[in-house]
Amino acid sequence: MATSHPLPEPNDGNLETFSVVWLDAAINDTKFINAQRRIGKSIHYLKTFTKVDDCEKYLKSMHEGDRIVLIDGVTEELDEVVVLVLSIQDKSRIQRILDQPLALDIFDTRANQGKSSTELNGQFVHSQLLINCLMRMRSTPNDKADFVSFLKKAYAHNESNLTIVREFERDYTPNQALHWYTRPCFLFQILNKALRVQNVDVLYLIRFFIRDVGRQLEEYKLISPITLYRYQLMSKEELDALRNSVGQLISVNSFFSTSRDRDIAFFLLSAAGPSNNDCQKVIFEIHADPRLESIKAFADITAFSAIQNEEEVLMTLGSIFRLVSIRRHDLGWVIQMRLCSENDHDLKPIIDKIKYDVYGDDNARSNAGTYGHVLSLMGKYSEAEKYFNLIRSELCPDDKKLGACYQNLAILAAKKGNHDKSLELEQKALAIKREKLGSDDPHVADVLCNMSGSYYEKGDYKQALETCNNALAIYKRTLGEDDLKIAGCYLNMGSIHEKIGKNIEALEYFHKALSIQEKHLPSDHYSLGQSHQNIGMLQYLLGHSEVSLEHFKKALQTYEKSCASQDINFAYTYYGMGCVYISKKMFSEALMYSTKARDIFLKQLPPSHPSVFAVERNIQHIKRFTK
Repeated sequence: MATSHPLPEPNDGNLETFSVVWLDAAINDTKFINAQRRIGKSIHYLKTFTKVDDCEKYLKSMHEGDRIVLIDGVTEELDEVVVLVLSIQDKSRIQRILDQPLALDIFDTRANQGKSSTELNGQFVHSQLLINCLMRMRSTPNDKADFVSFLKKAYAHNESNLTIVREFERDYTPNQALHWYTRPCFLFQILNKALRVQNVDVLYLIRFFIRDVGRQLEEYKLISPITLYRYQLMSKEELDALRNSVGQLISVNSFFSTSRDRDIAFFLLSAAGPSNNDCQKVIFEIHADPRLESIKAFADITAFSAIQNEEEVLMTLGSIFRLVSIRRHDLGWVIQMRLCSENDHDLKPIIDKIKYDVYGDDNARSNAGTYGHVLSLMGKYSEAEKYFNLIRSELCPDDKKLGACYQNLAILAAKKGNHDKSLELEQKALAIKREKLGSDDPHVADVLCNMSGSYYEKGDYKQALETCNNALAIYKRTLGEDDLKIAGCYLNMGSIHEKIGKNIEALEYFHKALSIQEKHLPSDHYSLGQSHQNIGMLQYLLGHSEVSLEHFKKALQTYEKSCASQDINFAYTYYGMGCVYISKKMFSEALMYSTKARDIFLKQLPPSHPSVFAVERNIQHIKRFTK
């Protein structure tokens, strides 16, 4: 019952980094239309406007790092305009690589970095998980056909691109991936922009190409140490972030193009215009030793390149580097980096544990379902739902995997605050799993445990406790007394007892859960953060404000290593800290944390959710005392 991927529709956005924006009140006159047609033969994306407000709105909506040529109010000498634009487009592939903004994530090992550390380390973890998932993807017969269909829609009005699309459709094979990657066409642009802005739909469509490039790099990888160079234009903000991260780890979330030739890099540095407040010139000097264990592959791709004599060495997507130093040069900056092993960072245990949770077997392939799981971990709930539904649509009605699909969709519905829908989906999952696996299977208990959470959120604490006890009994019979799933039940039971006013019993359950988790999980696993968060709230309710803050801070430290900055867990911890500071009459701190909680709640939950009301009530309370 397999179906091809439901293609994302190419919307009004630009799939690539480069574009032309043309503003003129008479843009629809014949002479302008002819000029647009000439430009459109080479420029992949041309956007026209007759009104300043519309143009300004569009420019503000563009992704940071997009490159544009803006033509404003030219009424004469259209031939010169066309020639200028086409000359900008007709740069060598090397120069277009240099102008591409880099997709970088920083892993900051320094403690007490607050929100900045949260954003950096959470992004680092989730970018690595997303890349790993894309590289593991199974091949399907429809992979190339789906991508070609998407391209034909995207470039329906660009005949020069359609010609290349038809050639790709006819000729592409996996052993030509590097040739197509280096070819001066839209493919390189689409892939790198999708990676930079995390356009997960386009990345899913192009997954086969990502995998093919990675396999060729592995096949032809270099085996001796080498020093590589890359000239790059960077924004001042990007450079400042790197200057503040010397000694830290950097993940490059694209295939990273470099050169063996130092002279070329420094020639480009000298030939470029002067740096300014917005744009800085840098040279990356990279030391790479492929003899290290678990090092990502890199290969000299000159023999495969569509453009010869570049001495190009391409590094695998998601390569990790140690930022050794940054120093001034007469003409710009020199950034020294060292390619690192995948074992050479403190986040490896947490990434490995999440991989195990997603895949089980370290060699397992990924599919739309595991892609959805990773997107859910990244906080992209709507996107994750799409891919779980894709898997569901491909399964036969009696397939036992349907139970897992319904369960995943139920978890997403609960995360989005729709607990009625979550329970409806859990009931479907429960019926399938009981039929296929029997009533005493741990997977049945998984569903019951999740259902308990939804009953809890709906305020049906009696049903929540009964359902959780049923799950706990199955786990103890099948898994023993010390399994992580037992810890999950204890967490649920602690929350239920807290709601019915039995705070001492609740605290005991939370400590039982934490004790089991600490035996099995790496110290930065997000589940430990959830336990500290729960204990923190109980200690607050019991009047132990200092102990409460201690646990809330431990929760934040854990989330900073393992969660995206907008993860709902941050919101609940910030909310709890706001409550503690209100009780201590420290209203400045209370307002800061309550506002952080509200901002995340409003992004992740419907406006009518009780958590939104609770934090808004706290903020109003604080403001009354600070007038």
